[in-house]
Amino acid sequence: MNLWDDYQQIEQHIVKDCKFLLEIASAGYCPSRSAVAKFRAESVYIEFMKQWNIGVSGNSWSLDSALIAGSLVPVQKLPSGPGNSQDLILKQSVTLLESLRSCWREDVFILSCSERFLRLSLQLLSRYSNWLSSGLAALKTGNAGRNPGFEWATSAVPEDFVYVIHDINCLVTEVCGDYLEGVLQRLSSCSTEVLDLVKQSIVQAGKSLSDLLPLVMNAVIEALTEKSVEDLRQLKGITATYRMTHKPLPVRHSPYVSGVLRPVQVYSILQF
Repeated sequence: MNLWDDYQQIEQHIVKDCKFLLEIASAGYCPSRSAVAKFRAESVYIEFMKQWNIGVSGNSWSLDSALIAGSLVPVQKLPSGPGNSQDLILKQSVTLLESLRSCWREDVFILSCSERFLRLSLQLLSRYSNWLSSGLAALKTGNAGRNPGFEWATSAVPEDFVYVIHDINCLVTEVCGDYLEGVLQRLSSCSTEVLDLVKQSIVQAGKSLSDLLPLVMNAVIEALTEKSVEDLRQLKGITATYRMTHKPLPVRHSPYVSGVLRPVQVYSILQF
């Protein structure tokens, strides 16, 4: 089931529950505005409406919006502090982490529906992983530009792929570390068997992310190779020069070597 199916089901249930509440109000139980206000202040009503706190769903739709962007979008540096995403570079990654955290916020999480929150968390991670793997696969086959949502792969330069590698490492560390600890704390009242299953599923989702690192590295290598090949094509000018009847004096250094090594030099600077 995808996020759109979830949205349609949520919408249907909200409409149904709103009709139910309207029937109660119109049946004589709430004859005045003060009665309506008192009814809505009851703890039973608050708990009933809490199940439709759609903030987490809104964040999942925000992830969809971020992933359909035509390019990788670096974010401005966030203010340092506990619990923020200052280590992440790309907007897509920041949106993913914010959405994951929203699933287990105290004002959103409902213990009786914990399996749904876990499923949504895993679904968000899967969406991000599929977005990366599909874009890289489309780039390799040359179809990235013709597939909506994969344009980022064709517009990306080697530096962008370095950002992706950085964000994957940060996300894996967070998901399998502090994030997992927070989820287990929310579910502390559950049995050990349940907690073990939750831990396994989240760790596996983190592993699926880390498995993408070799693919991104290959994309970096291919991009650098292509840039180097472009400069190597200039070597044809060497043979053309020596075929000239009147050769110029060798008073300048050859530009070809520095041109060939330029992409590798740029990549090395970014690494440090």
